[in-house]
Amino acid sequence: MDSLIRVHVKDILHLPASTPNGLLYCGKRDGGLGVPKLEVLATSTALKHGIQLQNTDDQTLLAILHATNYEKRLERVAKSIRLPWPQLTTKQIDAHKKRKKAEELRIWSQLPSKGKSVH
Repeated sequence: MDSLIRVHVKDILHLPASTPNGLLYCGKRDGGLGVPKLEVLATSTALKHGIQLQNTDDQTLLAILHATNYEKRLERVAKSIRLPWPQLTTKQIDAHKKRKKAEELRIWSQLPSKGKSVH
């Protein structure tokens, strides 16, 4: 989905296909367009909501989560983005999102011709 969104955003804004992805994904204050990257958005949202679900007092919901191995699925998602499980907090998830944006900025700024004046 991220690649399809990139293609359509570049098409709508009449940007060349060679436009760096960092321009799209970096925050507005860094000179980017602030388009959210679905890969980061989906995993962080799933983990945040999963943490909230597990902290419920509703015994029925807890039984459903246990029966569907929900915690194991959350653990796989957390490990796929290299975050610690089960002691994961929402602050760590937010920090992960910031690191991913900073990584996009770093990659964009290291491009030989297109990243010259990013900083």
